[in-house]
Amino acid sequence: MSALSLPSAKQIKVVELTSTALSSLVAVWKAYLAWRALSAAKITLSQLDDRTLKDIGLHRSQIDSAVNTCLRDRIMS
Repeated sequence: MSALSLPSAKQIKVVELTSTALSSLVAVWKAYLAWRALSAAKITLSQLDDRTLKDIGLHRSQIDSAVNTCLRDRIMS
């Protein structure tokens, strides 16, 4: 039978640093995906004609603000 050995302090530190790096990478990836979603929403709304925008209660100059506000509200809730 072999005895189990405890990880060294160096091994623990490597695991902690790896975990931190992966968490940071995940955060960056989520931010990138959110940016892409915002860009897609803005492009889609910009492609609508003025009448359609009016039907949904937007003016062309309000697109950026509306999309950013929607994102902020989703993050806060």
